[in-house]
Parts: sequence; structure tokens; C-alpha cells
Amino acid sequence: MQSGVAVTAPLLAGCANQSDDSTPTSDDSDGGRTDGDTDEQSPTSQNSSPQSIHITQGNSPLYRLDPLQDPFAFGRRILNNVFDGLYEYGDGPELVPVLADGEPEVENDGQRYIVEIVDDAKFHNGDRLTAEDVLYSFVQPLRAESLGSGDVSMIDPEGSQVVDETTVQFDLEFPYAPFRTSVLPRLIVDKQAREEDPEAYNSAPIGSGPFKYSNHVEGEFIEIEAWDDFWGEPSPNLSSARFTVTEDDASRVSQLLAGDTDMISEIPASAWERLENNDNVQIHYRDNIAYLYSAFNCNDGPTANADVRRGIWHSYSEQAYIDSQYPEAVPVVDKISPVPQPVLERWDLPVEEYRELQTVEYNPEKAAELLDGNIPDPWEPTFVSLGEDPFHEYLSARLRGLSEFGLTIEPQIQSYGIPQFNDTVFSGNAEDYQMYSIGHTGGLDPDSYFYSLFSEAQRGVPGGNGSYYGDEEFLSKIEEARRMSDQDARRQIYDELIREVLEQAAHMPRQQIGNNVATRSTVQGVNVPVHPDWMLHLTNPINNVSVSE
Repeated sequence: MQSGVAVTAPLLAGCANQSDDSTPTSDDSDGGRTDGDTDEQSPTSQNSSPQSIHITQGNSPLYRLDPLQDPFAFGRRILNNVFDGLYEYGDGPELVPVLADGEPEVENDGQRYIVEIVDDAKFHNGDRLTAEDVLYSFVQPLRAESLGSGDVSMIDPEGSQVVDETTVQFDLEFPYAPFRTSVLPRLIVDKQAREEDPEAYNSAPIGSGPFKYSNHVEGEFIEIEAWDDFWGEPSPNLSSARFTVTEDDASRVSQLLAGDTDMISEIPASAWERLENNDNVQIHYRDNIAYLYSAFNCNDGPTANADVRRGIWHSYSEQAYIDSQYPEAVPVVDKISPVPQPVLERWDLPVEEYRELQTVEYNPEKAAELLDGNIPDPWEPTFVSLGEDPFHEYLSARLRGLSEFGLTIEPQIQSYGIPQFNDTVFSGNAEDYQMYSIGHTGGLDPDSYFYSLFSEAQRGVPGGNGSYYGDEEFLSKIEEARRMSDQDARRQIYDELIREVLEQAAHMPRQQIGNNVATRSTVQGVNVPVHPDWMLHLTNPINNVSVSE
């Protein structure tokens, strides 16, 4: 899990010490809906006849099949079936060992982590998976300065070493408290195979997971097949899986209802109730630890002015937008800060105080007052999203409506796929964007949100910091907090950072639907975890997907 740069689409949509609201529940009265449940089926492989599943996502992966090159959710959901991690998300907000043999040993006041790995894991080509592969998977992004290297920036690549074939030692540049939850859940690659031919590895990857790569055509599909010699448990029920993309919401739903696909992700809100009431469909849902937001360009142009940002906030009613977009049956989660509520609760941070700060009064007169004199006349700000985002249309209509106060605002709306979005949004230039909307998935520590979304090191990094918000004091607090081991002191810093982001309107936290997929009723053994990157995990100790006749 490269939590620092993993993103989720705007229409995608956990983890608390108290009774966990991510715990699976089922509601038999809800027709086809199952809330976060795993179907009544043991994860143990039970079927010998060939079973294939067709899964349709709403956004295209990058078709970079090397996990060290693709930190984005739509590709990682597929790769998580081909590769294993040291730790992976289980049934709730906890991490469970997979390649790791138990919990890491922590030394040197939190600057050294020693991890034992299992001794029977192997790759699809028969190579044994060793500590050398593990160390390489963590330090190679640093040496190559590749996308996602910020996730492992605290690792000292020279001091870290292989102790023996099943033991790896990570030395850190500084004590990094979230190393266990934010860094160690990383997919492991075959060092020798990748080094021999990096280009081939990126197009035909070799992992250690229950499925192995079979075939793909860029822009069309990716196919994986069960690995008969999988070293772990359980063995897959499925014989193969085919992943395709249909970006149009209505078409994706129609394909599911017609039986042309077995599973879809990113259920459109408009189709939720129809699918929920269909006897041939099941909805699988769980609240998540993702953060959906609209961020302003605080580096250049009118939105670098906090009054302009506040004026935009006051120009629309969040509740009216929710009512216009989400039928009552849809479980909408309101995001109140850059750190999702389950993580806030886990850290005992004041959720309701942040909710009050984030709740901005709809007041078009005040919006006009804040904007007047701070924007050009006319003003044509560019709003950019990853995939279509109806919020941009809604907000644009409200801004155009400020003409009654003498303002002429004509927003220019752009929606892009991942490559063009990355090329456009993270430049910091006003001519490219004044606001953008995207999602980010961190981990169980506030650092996995603040470092990725606000640190100076992540400015201009795709999937990172495109807002460029923060003065020297703000940025130094981010660095200070991630280097501290005292959780009370860290909590105080994150409280200050959250309040500043909300008070200065650098981000607008957005409502969203949690993790969700819809399947044909013939699909069993589905479990939707709290982390969006693991939504399409087909075989693991928690669940083992199958398809009946």
C-alpha cells in the first residue's frame, strides 16, 4: 500500500478504538444490499470446476503492472491479487501479516524495524521470495526517485539491510511512528526478474499472490488466472478474472443488470436503489478511510487569497447538493477534515469541533462580498476533476448565480483520466487550474494524509500536493509531527493543522459514498474492506470469491 499517493476517484466514496462502525453487518430486509458483509462461505477453496469472473471498474488503471510504478487505486486493486504484501488489510481497520511472520521488532527508539518473513513464499516463476526481495521493494523507489518514493522517504537505504534470507532490517532517517501502519503494508516484487528486464516486468508482472498475470490489452482489459501452486491459503475458488473499464455510469449498471459483467465498482448514486431492490443483484458496502476533497490552488491566481476561497464556500449549500445528488437509500458519508472521521476518533481528536468549522453557512450575499474586488471581471476559473464530478457543475451554477450581485463568473470545467490529470493539476499554475477534486486514501495515522496532501516535498508530485498551501510554520509542523514518537504531542500538532486547513479554506472536504461493489447474485464470498485499494481482493484469509452456475 503506497498510502502517500494512492488516490480514489471523486465519486468513490474507518478505524476506531471504540466499537468499530466498519464491522460487517447485514440487513436481510434490505433486498439486495449487504453492508460490509462477507457472504456465508468459508474462505477455504471449495470448488474444483473452472469459474471465471468479469469485473468492471468505473475508471481506467494506468496499465503500469509493476506495483513500484503504479500507486493509483484502480490499478492496485488488480495488482493486489497478483502480489502479496508484508501486511494487508483484513476484515476491519486492522492489518494482518501475510508475508511477514508476525509483528515487527522495534529498536533504536523507533528508528529500526526488524521484520521476519515466512520461509515458504515463492513467486510465480518458482523463485523463492526472500528478504532481499522485500528490502528491494522498499528502497528501489528511493534510489530511482520514482512516483511514490515519498511513501518510503523516511527509510535509510544505506543503513537498511538483509540480515538473513528471512529477516530484513529497516533503518530510518528519523523515528517514524506510523511506519508499521503506513509503510510496511507494501507489495513485494521479484528483484531478480524485475532487474533483468524492467520493461517486461511492467507488462507481464511476476508476483507471489494467489493469481498470476495472464494477458492484457492497454485501454481494454487485464486478465489474471489462478496460480495452481500458490504457496499460501486459501487457494482461489476462481480459475480466472477479467477486469475491464466502463466509465459511463449508466452503461456500467446496464451491463451488470444484463449479466454482461459479474461485478461493478463505483455504484452511481442514481442507480443505488434500483440495484438494491433487484433480486439478481447484491450491493456490498463499507465505510472507508478515504478522503474526498476539492482543493484550491493556493499558489497562484485569485484562489491564493483566502477570502476568495471562503467566498466560494459560502456560494453553495452542501446539504442542498447532497439532496440533489443522493437518494435517501444511499449511505452518504460526510467528510469533515483532511483526516477521515474514523482516524480522528482513533486519535481522540475533537470530531464535532471540526464539523462545526467545516459547516459553512450558505450565504450568496456574503460570498459576493468576499469575492468582489478579489477576482477579475469576468472571472473564468478552471475546475478540474479525475473523471466526471457533478459537484463542479453544481458549484459552477451557484457561482454564475452571483451575477445578481454584479459578479461575472464563468467556471471552465475539465475532467481528465489519470495521466492528463497528473500533468495538469500539480503544476501550481493558475492557468491550469484554480480548483481540483480528487480522493486520497491514507492509513491509520494522520501523517498519511497531511504529508501527502500538504508537505512541501509532495508539491507537484502526481497524487500529492497540488494546493501548495502552507507557510513555513505550517510545513514545519508536518515534518515535526512525523518525526515524533510522543502521540500526545503529535495529536496536538495535528489538531492545530486541521483547524488551520479548515479555517483558511485550503480544502473543501466533501461527502462521498463508502467502498462499494455490486455483484450478480451468483457471486459469493465478497468482502469489502475499509481501504479502497483492496476492494477487489478476490482471495485472502477473510474471503474467497466464487461464481455459481
